[in-house]
Amino acid sequence: MRRSGRVAVAMGTMLISTGAMALLAPEYYQKARENAPDVVVLKIDSVGAPPDPAGFGMCRVEGVVAQVQRGTRHAVGAPLTLAVPCRRQGAQPPLGPVLWNGFDELRAAPYGRAWLEADGTLALHQYEMLQALP
Repeated sequence: MRRSGRVAVAMGTMLISTGAMALLAPEYYQKARENAPDVVVLKIDSVGAPPDPAGFGMCRVEGVVAQVQRGTRHAVGAPLTLAVPCRRQGAQPPLGPVLWNGFDELRAAPYGRAWLEADGTLALHQYEMLQALP
């Protein structure tokens, strides 16, 4: 096996063994954050469990807009529900561009920052769990 092949195998093994689930370069996620037309901080009211029996999927995150950091589509105090990618501990979602949040950590975070597309969905899965208002 050529050296480049061994390096690729080693990198793939490292990603799987460390639980890293994202396969896009960091600059793609950064660009999604920079280009998102709306950025809001939610005070979280509830987080629904992953619907898939395999322990991963889009969790329903419900809350109230606590801050509007960018955009005009949302107002402070308005209710907002998001579909946030999450996984239970030990779940094995497929490798891909989705950034899987730990369900227990998602449920424990009192606030969350969401970078939103014009249609209200997360921009390239960009959601940040927060312990306090920024």
